[in-house]
Amino acid sequence: MDINYNMGLIDDPNLKYLWLPNRDRSLGKATKQVHLIDVESFGYHLSELIHTSHETT
Repeated sequence: MDINYNMGLIDDPNLKYLWLPNRDRSLGKATKQVHLIDVESFGYHLSELIHTSHETT
């Protein structure tokens, strides 16, 4: 969770599930990359992540 409660990191101890909830519809690339580095250090395989988009059409 960041200092302003804008985004968080929720993970599963079995490394099966991971969520990066964010208050905004999109997460900046630099911010996302910083958190993915953390996630990788926990043992997650980044190639297995599913990235979703919540952009309006």
